[in-house]
Amino acid sequence: MKKDRTMLLIGLILPSIFILSAGCETSHNPEHPTHQRTFYSLEDALDNPEYAVTLFLDNIGDSLSPEIGNLPVLSDVYISNSEIAYLPDEFANRRFLLACWIRNCRFQHIPPQLLNLDILTTLNLDRNEIEEIPTGFNRQVALRYLSLCNNKISKIERSALNLKNCESIRLDSNRLVDFNFNMYDFPQLQELTLTGNLLSDSVKSKLRLEFAGLEVLRL
Repeated sequence: MKKDRTMLLIGLILPSIFILSAGCETSHNPEHPTHQRTFYSLEDALDNPEYAVTLFLDNIGDSLSPEIGNLPVLSDVYISNSEIAYLPDEFANRRFLLACWIRNCRFQHIPPQLLNLDILTTLNLDRNEIEEIPTGFNRQVALRYLSLCNNKISKIERSALNLKNCESIRLDSNRLVDFNFNMYDFPQLQELTLTGNLLSDSVKSKLRLEFAGLEVLRL
């Protein structure tokens, strides 16, 4: 009897959970979620702008068309292996952008257009020629993953890296001689990697103490 009653309750509860879950999913997705697509050229994405959610661009030369500003639902952009060193101003219009990967390109500075994307959660600028992190970068309050490996960064001001929600910071293979931060600066941090920099043994010892609670710490 007790077993039958338990099975009856499960039969009543599970459909309700399913209905609630379906309702939540619908409310958080844009129209026609089944038509969202990944594109591998800007031209194809512009032919289907209302469905262009993810865009992969490889070997695009030295410029990105300002027409990228005409993709209203774009949330993930991947640019790689290109001579590009600047982003068009229209890139800043991508207010729904969550992830931006610009790897193995020719950027000497973090593009200012990125500083206006205040819901950006993932930023990867590996293998560029970036020399510094600008002060305005501290506006990236939603950022959870930051990777700036294989650049030319020699110093980071405390005012430039105020990332209270960041969980992963990767700064391998730069020119850093110090990293003057602690866990209070990054209360959500789980991973910090600084291999291949110019850190002295004393600096490394200090960082091991400051970030002893991390899941991953590589110096």
